[in-house]
Amino acid sequence: MNKKTCVIVSGGPFSNIPEDLKDLIKKTDFVISCDYGFENAERLNLKTSLLIGDFDSMDYQAAFEKACENKISIKKLPCEKDDTDTMYAARYCVEHGFEAVYILCAFGGRLDHSFANLQAMIFLKQNGISVKAFGEGCVCTVLSKERCIFPKSDYSFFSVFSVGEKARNISISGSKYDIEDITLTNNFPIGISNEWASPEVSITVGDGVVFVMES
Repeated sequence: MNKKTCVIVSGGPFSNIPEDLKDLIKKTDFVISCDYGFENAERLNLKTSLLIGDFDSMDYQAAFEKACENKISIKKLPCEKDDTDTMYAARYCVEHGFEAVYILCAFGGRLDHSFANLQAMIFLKQNGISVKAFGEGCVCTVLSKERCIFPKSDYSFFSVFSVGEKARNISISGSKYDIEDITLTNNFPIGISNEWASPEVSITVGDGVVFVMES
């Protein structure tokens, strides 16, 4: 792995890592567990490097004792704060020079928490970090002014959504519904439920930011 990479394990509902990414994720340089994400990380057999959180979803004393026993750094955050636990972890990644981030257990459960994790992804991308996030039955990638290849996987569908008001010069090839140089807006979901028509799909974003969601 060439890029300095971090895994953030969020406190959302537990979800397994896709098989084709398990080896990649287990070779990452650093694992940040966010509050209940500490238990998610254990279930995923990932060794936590840093445990952070306000501990509103798990017992702090029990987490502290386990962290000390396993020589894990711990950072207790105040309950009343601007950042979510996952957003704090995203800032940590920017401040410590990580180049790629995977967010696990990011989606499901409370919709507002899922949306907050999507916003943390945008923050990471705007700071030059490549980012993917995973939840039950889905994976999300942020693209901005780039071309990316998506190999056909176990996911049946992929959707492309504009993050800002407009994303321009969007092209998709290798799919059931290919497009070339169109504009996507954030008030019409024209990019939903596309499918692979070849072993890989190419998505190009000329200007703006998009979510690519595989499900």
